[in-house]
Amino acid sequence: MTDTLNKQTQDYGLEDFLDAATLQEIQGAFVAGTGLQVCFYDRSGRRVTEPGEPAGFCGRGSDPGQADVLGKMIAAACETSPVAPLPLSCDGRHCHVAIPIRSDRQVLGMLVLGEDVPDAAPADAARTIEQLGLAAVPSDAHAPAAGLAELLASLLSRLCYQDLQLRLRIEELGALYGISGLLAGSFDLQQVLDEVVRRVGEVMRVKSCSLRLFNEDTGELLIKAIYNLSPEYLNKGAVRVAENPVDAQALSGQTVYIEDVPNDPRVRYPEEARREGFRSGLITGMFYRGRPIGVLRVYTGEQHRFSAFEAGLLRAMAAQAASAIETARLYQEELHAERVRKQIAMAGDVQHRMIPAGPPKHEGLTFGTIYQPSLGVGGDFYDFIELPDGRVGIAIADVVGKGIPAALMMASVRSVLRATALRGLGMARVIEEVNRHLSRDTLVSEFAT
Repeated sequence: MTDTLNKQTQDYGLEDFLDAATLQEIQGAFVAGTGLQVCFYDRSGRRVTEPGEPAGFCGRGSDPGQADVLGKMIAAACETSPVAPLPLSCDGRHCHVAIPIRSDRQVLGMLVLGEDVPDAAPADAARTIEQLGLAAVPSDAHAPAAGLAELLASLLSRLCYQDLQLRLRIEELGALYGISGLLAGSFDLQQVLDEVVRRVGEVMRVKSCSLRLFNEDTGELLIKAIYNLSPEYLNKGAVRVAENPVDAQALSGQTVYIEDVPNDPRVRYPEEARREGFRSGLITGMFYRGRPIGVLRVYTGEQHRFSAFEAGLLRAMAAQAASAIETARLYQEELHAERVRKQIAMAGDVQHRMIPAGPPKHEGLTFGTIYQPSLGVGGDFYDFIELPDGRVGIAIADVVGKGIPAALMMASVRSVLRATALRGLGMARVIEEVNRHLSRDTLVSEFAT
């Protein structure tokens, strides 16, 4: 995770945290208080502040070539990411020491400390440079001031680092806020899942992230979305909560830290984790109204101790994700229910067309009917069958069950009944044929009266 952080800090320089006017003010106060010359450079070797006297210090008042040489030396020194002061020399008369100003492992710029050694022999100048490099002490008289210069560089480094951390926290919280709005507007479940793992991976700057949903019927955690995981790792085998203490802890409400994933006895697939390049991990459960719905895992490629803020951030994103997942799932269920309702309505229209549109006209008889199923479709039906000899057959039936299954059976009974009755058979034969048909095509528990 620190390597990923360094990739971000490579985009920053000294002036991204401290503007030139502030640095010039700090420099002026230091020079006035100590009498020792300093100036500031950024990591590209560009001089940020204007040095005071003497001429020649940090390239002041000298030819452009000398200043350019010093700048290149400082840029080259920044590339090596030094921790201790580095001796630099531009000519035989002016000795410089570069003290790095850092943010974590990245050098942002240099505080350059120097002493003018006019008329010094080359050997004396070399000794002065050596003294500057070893202890950043130009002379015994300036020893306290030189130590103060190192302290100043350290304080500026800490200030820049804290500023960077604050920016990252603001970025993370902004991303968390963005997740809630982004996911709340999406009702495609897979899109929500994919967006969750991508955002978590980017916001937490981890190597990999995975999201598994909990199947209550099987006790298995099913992989649903990944961020930077190989197919080989995904196919490593089933993940069941009963066999994975880490996931069991996460689904009980704990956030579980694994310092060394490949060598932790709680990890079920250590060799696969080693091949994948995992080192440290953080796992938390996803809950919706107290019900566990899955786990969210993040892994780093190097050993990393997650801070309390990072653990809280992962929990917060898991909570947002759980809410978004359930919203999308409920929306999908509602769409499915709406499709079923439409199908039932269409089936009801078809079934109603099987019910006589009106009673038959028959001399000496008047019929009245009411048909109102409890659902859109059902197993109750009646029919008027005009028989070949001029008689009218009246059928009133009730199929066991309700809904679509009963309606399908009702349609089957009606068609057999009509086909058999119109052949002019007696009632006993009609009933016998219908019964034979039902016995052949239905279960024992399925019948019509």
